[in-house]
Amino acid sequence: METCGERIKAIRKEAEENQKDFSSAIGISQAHLSNIEKGKDNPSDKLLRIIASEYEVRFDWLKSE
Repeated sequence: METCGERIKAIRKEAEENQKDFSSAIGISQAHLSNIEKGKDNPSDKLLRIIASEYEVRFDWLKSE
């Protein structure tokens, strides 16, 4: 099953953005995004809502385990 970080990485790849551009668009550091994608950090609900809004994906899908 996909992790939240893997789903965020898939969204970023689909948008054809590198980590620098994607992290800037959602207001976090590139290092934090990298850690989220690797499963080392967990994104907050607030961050997931920003991603869902900015990239037109469902919050529930992003958050699901």
